[in-house]
Amino acid sequence: MKGFVRIATVLALIMALAVPLQAETDLSFSGQIRNQSFAAKTSFDTAAEFQTYDLLRTRFNIKAKVDDNVTAFVQFQDSRTYGIDGYSGTTKAGNNVDLHQAYFAIDNLLGEGWGMMGGRFEFAKGNHRVLGNVGWSNIGRSWDGGTFWYTQDKYTITGFALKIAERDPIDATTFLSNQDYTVYGLYAELKKWNLDLFILMEEDARKVLKVDPIATMTDTTVEKAMERVTFGMYYHRTYNKFDYKMNFALQGGKYVKWDTTTTSSDYLHGFEYNFGGMMFAAEGGYSFMDAHNTRVAVGIDFTSGDNTADDKDKVYRNLFWTGHKFNGYMDYFLGGGPNGLMDFMLRGKTDITRGWTLAADLHMFSSAQNYLADDPATTAVETSKDVGMEIDLTVKTTRVKGIGLQWGVSYFMAKDDFAGMTDKDPGVWSYGMATVNF
Repeated sequence: MKGFVRIATVLALIMALAVPLQAETDLSFSGQIRNQSFAAKTSFDTAAEFQTYDLLRTRFNIKAKVDDNVTAFVQFQDSRTYGIDGYSGTTKAGNNVDLHQAYFAIDNLLGEGWGMMGGRFEFAKGNHRVLGNVGWSNIGRSWDGGTFWYTQDKYTITGFALKIAERDPIDATTFLSNQDYTVYGLYAELKKWNLDLFILMEEDARKVLKVDPIATMTDTTVEKAMERVTFGMYYHRTYNKFDYKMNFALQGGKYVKWDTTTTSSDYLHGFEYNFGGMMFAAEGGYSFMDAHNTRVAVGIDFTSGDNTADDKDKVYRNLFWTGHKFNGYMDYFLGGGPNGLMDFMLRGKTDITRGWTLAADLHMFSSAQNYLADDPATTAVETSKDVGMEIDLTVKTTRVKGIGLQWGVSYFMAKDDFAGMTDKDPGVWSYGMATVNF
């Protein structure tokens, strides 16, 4: 990692010295320092204590605009937890520096409206319900791959190919099959109708031997580990004082769930299942034309679940979303709820005074399908849809010049079945965040 830092420093110096010599290049620098401090007790156990921790994220950006057509962007990032691994206060250094983004973008590739981008970059679309960059995270999500787009006044169509995992060796002379995990897709933004349409195709090309669970339990055909298609839409509109947002997605395809008791030197083994999940989310808001910019909203977020023992997997996978924005700030459900999730929510925000904003969210959670729960009284297993309720309070201010300050506290009241106990504490989570952009 020290070598990486040295190389990055040399590259930055080369760009700073060489690029300005090109008459048609505009070079700029920017960055961000963000500190988050947390206190949390989220286990529902009465014996649990509050845990405190601090996160620091530092980003430094170099942007070059070449001939008014090509943009080169490099973003270095250091993400650390205060005191982690005992590096703070010592002469040691933690390995936290990474290349968060490094890409080039061409605005006019084949003529006006045609463009492309390649390298490592953040890729977010719509309201981040399906494709998000997870800006709240201390690291954030970035991709390796490329995009290609065509844009006009009324629409933009973007194609993309993103690599999740490269498993093939560089020397493929002794390794003949593709083993990569890749995401392909098309995303259309129809501006006239405020409508986005998309299709995502995932391929985990690792080879598996599909097992027949009904007949002989013997290996049958060679299959790919997973092929999944997610297609859907995002609609948004503002009409007078009202605003609307709606997401919808369906998933299809198949995967082989590996059976670790059956192994082979050549292939993994397992049973084949078919995807059949669904997601629906909608929110409607009303903004008062007052001095406080008050807005109230009601919404629902539903992801399907499955509690049947067959070859149809009806669970919706949330994929590459920014989960922190949707199902509560305490992040209990980033990977989905127990057998799907139903989230009914109420939101409100207002400027309590100049430069100060107060927001409150109420989430009422239940499972989409019954899930197995331990009965605390009898220790017997039963089914339930009970999950719980979460309240999120957030205060933001811009009154301190040059810095953004934000505070929040969340309170989760879990049902007995979800918590797995009757004598339980609520989940509590609070944070403070300071952000300086330069």
